[in-house]
Amino acid sequence: MKKLVFIILLCTKSIFAKAFEESLTPYSLSKGSTGTSFAIDSSAILYNPALLVEIRETLFEIDYSNLYNLGAVNYYFSSFIKPFIWRGGLGFCIIYKSIDSSLLLNEFSEYAIYSSYGLNINKFLNCGLSVKYYYANYNFNKSSAISSDFGILLKLNFLNFGIFIKDIISNDLKWYSDNKEEIEPLIRTGLTLNLFENFKISYDIENPLNKNFKNFLGFEFFLFNKTILLNGGLMELYYNKIALNFGFILRTNFFDFKIGFSQHYDLGLNTILGVGIKF
Repeated sequence: MKKLVFIILLCTKSIFAKAFEESLTPYSLSKGSTGTSFAIDSSAILYNPALLVEIRETLFEIDYSNLYNLGAVNYYFSSFIKPFIWRGGLGFCIIYKSIDSSLLLNEFSEYAIYSSYGLNINKFLNCGLSVKYYYANYNFNKSSAISSDFGILLKLNFLNFGIFIKDIISNDLKWYSDNKEEIEPLIRTGLTLNLFENFKISYDIENPLNKNFKNFLGFEFFLFNKTILLNGGLMELYYNKIALNFGFILRTNFFDFKIGFSQHYDLGLNTILGVGIKF
């Protein structure tokens, strides 16, 4: 019961509460929430839209998690990516969170809708932009906002370097209670080392110019002619706590089956499942 109350309070505090990454996907979660400089699926929309240029297949993905398996907060994610649009790739996603209907506190919901585009500048450089709409309803206290993200990707033979500025331009959240909440920009930088053809290591820093910056470390390793992708990583949480992350993707010609895990220091194991369809 203590954990149940804790997760509800954290989720309902603010749409931008740092208790949970709003950008959960099985792939990004399993590799330590690193995605600023490399992504192979819809995580590109959330971590750096410049990565959309690197995706070569039309993708549709649906993910689901009951956060920390507590029967409290349901998390849904759906996305669509279309490559080869002019000189880049186009992506859309919808994120939805709600209190489980079995609980009395059922007046809680959050939406986030993303529209993203990644553009290839030259063989070494991509850039990307996302425009987002947020909506929150907490026990009849409602608010909405429009915001935008911007990203850059530098590609070398064995190294990717990414810069991602989240909420670079946005308006304030205005609640029915007349309170205002400023949406502050968040900066991420990331490096991915392509050590071997089937093995990559990624490292992200959140708010690198702030003394309270956070670190994220992940790896991915392909097996059996790239039919299985194993992921693992470490994610720094609030209060300087570390989460151990891991998961895998089973890849077929038309479907990807995904699962990601994260071990929270207090709430326990979080699991997110996903299915991707490739055209």
